[in-house]
Amino acid sequence: MKQTSLPFLAVVCSVALTNNRAAARTFFETNPTTKVRLFAKRNTIINQFYYNEAAVQPKPTTPLANDDDDDFSRTVWNTIRGGATSTTTMTDSFLYAMDLLGTAVFAFSGALTAGNKGMDLLGMAIIAAVTSCGGGTLRDMALNGGVVFWMKEPLYLVICMGVTLATFFVWPTLEQTLGWKGSEVPVCTADAVGLAAFAVLGAQKAQRHELHPIMWVVSGLMSACFGGVMRDVLCLQRPRILYPERTMYGTAPVIGSTVYAMLAQRAEWEMHTHRIASVAFAVTFLVRILAFNNPRRVPHWKQNENLLQKVMRN
Repeated sequence: MKQTSLPFLAVVCSVALTNNRAAARTFFETNPTTKVRLFAKRNTIINQFYYNEAAVQPKPTTPLANDDDDDFSRTVWNTIRGGATSTTTMTDSFLYAMDLLGTAVFAFSGALTAGNKGMDLLGMAIIAAVTSCGGGTLRDMALNGGVVFWMKEPLYLVICMGVTLATFFVWPTLEQTLGWKGSEVPVCTADAVGLAAFAVLGAQKAQRHELHPIMWVVSGLMSACFGGVMRDVLCLQRPRILYPERTMYGTAPVIGSTVYAMLAQRAEWEMHTHRIASVAFAVTFLVRILAFNNPRRVPHWKQNENLLQKVMRN
């Protein structure tokens, strides 16, 4: 057999090792650019034929026909808060979309609070970024995850800056002409969507670090609410999740993350993770929606009732 045929056979054999008939058929039927891809992916085997190198067991590779899907999966999970590798499903894409929506809504909340406190455009932008990304940043630092998520994917900061500019230039007009407020039902509903997405993604991040399930709940709460705590502290106001004068806010991510932890403990991770994430998201969202204008509060000492009523009147 001629020497020049060895690389060709090496490529064909390595394609066969993937157990993907579609990829092998593509090699023979499609245009010559497919050969270039296969040569690049199998250069190690080719070198073994030419230079008689010691046989090395090749690492398992993803079937070639799924390369585009795998690239999309890595893009989604490396972009989403606390990125990871996973098989992309409709749930992943939905959580990614809700993650971006929540980032925008939280940024609006931060920019609006900062503007009402008299801060300038730069101050509004900083508070917007802190509100939307602060919880995930603290989570990543606590989990020792290396570079925090928004430094890996600048899209989050771009969203924060865009929302800040829109809030600065457009919101005063909407508030004066249409009488809109930051507590409007559409704004609060979008906020609940982001809260639910952040809680689920935070719980998943803790699970991937193989922490105790209690830490999944802590991570979910931290991701969803601690950005708002940082906003309130920087704006010199009482953090809403720590006091009972406003509707229950931190309770929703706690309940949603707990549901996630309980279900995940009873299921195989790879088989049921997306279903569990969907259920936890729905629970968190519904609990937050039910808390709108609800007089119920987290238990607190009764001697503070007079102070609570005074604060609520103001």
